[in-house]
Amino acid sequence: MDLKAEISKFKGQRNPNDLLDWLNTVERVFEYKDVPNDKKVKLVALKLQRYAFIWWNNVLSKRTRKRKGKIRSWRKMREKLKGNFFHPIISKTTTPSSIILDKKLRVWKSIPVSLRSLL
Repeated sequence: MDLKAEISKFKGQRNPNDLLDWLNTVERVFEYKDVPNDKKVKLVALKLQRYAFIWWNNVLSKRTRKRKGKIRSWRKMREKLKGNFFHPIISKTTTPSSIILDKKLRVWKSIPVSLRSLL
């Protein structure tokens, strides 16, 4: 019995549920197909399209300019994907608590990503 297990394409949607579902599928396919660690980053990079593809090429270009090594671990790539594409959805209403949340979100977004982990 030959079951077809494929990694779908990821276009860089900003819906956090889409990203988490896609990452979970990637993990399950890796496990099912016994994908070796040294092939995971390259395989996932092939599945990036549109904004996600442009973003990934930008990540690689920045690393080259900064003389950093290539991203070779799936763990590191997954962290980068989550850092860029995982943004929880906050519904906007006119309640005072949502106004405070909106202000906090704007402040959070003003903090450089590299410094957020220090908070």
